[in-house]
Amino acid sequence: MFVCIELLALSLAPNFPRFSTGITRCRDPSASLGYHAVSPCDLSTASSVAGESVLPDGGAGHHWVAIMTTQNPLEPLALMADSPSPLVEVGQAAAVARLRPQVARVDQLLSSLPKESKESSDVLGLALDHILLAWLDHLQSSAGDCSSFESLSASASLHTAAVLEQRGFAEITSPDFSCLARGEPIATHEARLPAACIAYERMAGSGGVGALHDTYLYERILSALRDQSDPRPAGALPDAEAAPSAPPDDPWAAMKRANGF
Repeated sequence: MFVCIELLALSLAPNFPRFSTGITRCRDPSASLGYHAVSPCDLSTASSVAGESVLPDGGAGHHWVAIMTTQNPLEPLALMADSPSPLVEVGQAAAVARLRPQVARVDQLLSSLPKESKESSDVLGLALDHILLAWLDHLQSSAGDCSSFESLSASASLHTAAVLEQRGFAEITSPDFSCLARGEPIATHEARLPAACIAYERMAGSGGVGALHDTYLYERILSALRDQSDPRPAGALPDAEAAPSAPPDDPWAAMKRANGF
């Protein structure tokens, strides 16, 4: 009986859609869970991962994204393969992220999965994808008239920095520590339009980063990125063609001249 069920499931498996606008599936068909994004999500869902302490002002004006677990249609195969139990229950949030459009900041990127698990970085990346899509939608609205894509910054932790950098963010070399006095996290990374275009073009062509993939989502983000204006001032030369900067003042210049150098 079980053999017949297994053969039937295997024969139907290729007919399942590989990509879905609502569900982001795992590459491994034996995985028992899939994921879908809720953007924006309600505060109760966000607080299930982030906690009430990171919901100041009731979340007014904030855009939260939640990555929820959903049932994989191939779960019977996973059960017969004796796969390990999922790290988070079906219907619960595996990751959340927060965009504050008024200050152009992604200041929360959190996962309920163990930090050392590979799946944690995958769901964090999916949350960041939907945050960037929300930011691009904001730029196209009247509320985003004074902003640009590269005005977006993010607060990263040791475990989320790589997720940001995989999507074109660059580390800020001189962070502003004054935000600590205001009780806000430090902005550690800033968005870079050319790097983001390259990252999402690669992800759309290769199927993504990690075990999760959503080509349709990547192509939507890439299309919106390409619609953004060039971040360089009008008439500015590319970095490779820019005139070399003047050498810094040498405090030893007088001594070198006195000694014939």
